[in-house]
Amino acid sequence: LHLRGQIPASTFVFYARIEERDALVAVYEAGPEAQDLAETPIPMGERLSGWVAAVGQPIVNSDARLDLGERQRDRSALRSALAVPLAIDGRIAGVLSFYSPHTAAFDDHHRRLAQAAAHATSQCAVCVTPQPLGSHAARSLETVQ
Repeated sequence: LHLRGQIPASTFVFYARIEERDALVAVYEAGPEAQDLAETPIPMGERLSGWVAAVGQPIVNSDARLDLGERQRDRSALRSALAVPLAIDGRIAGVLSFYSPHTAAFDDHHRRLAQAAAHATSQCAVCVTPQPLGSHAARSLETVQ
C-alpha cells in the first residue's frame, strides 16, 4: 500500500510505543518537518499522537503543531494532522501520523486509508521495537531514559 499521492501529507512520522517508558518515539520519519517532530519522545496521553496512542482513537484535522515542541510550534508551517493508532494483538504499539501545511487537509477517506495502512502494518511479521531505531529515535529514547 503506497500512500504518497493518496493522503495529502507533506510530513509523516511512524511512532512506536516504548512501554517501559510509557512514551512514543519516532522510528521512521519523512518530510520537511519530520526531524522537528521526531526529535522529542511523546509521553502517552500528551500532544496529538500521544493522545491517539492513549485513547486508541484516530484524530483528523487537529492542529499539527501540537505534536511539536514549544520552540518549533511558532515557526512550523504545519496546520493539520491525521493520526491513527497501530494495534498489535489488541495493544497499542504505535501511531501513524500524517501532517499537512493546509488547514482541514484530511477527510474521512484519508482516515480510512490511514487506518487500513495501520492495520496492514500491524499484520506484518516485523516487530515494533526500539532495537533498529534511527539516529533521531535513538536520541529520543535516551532523552526518555
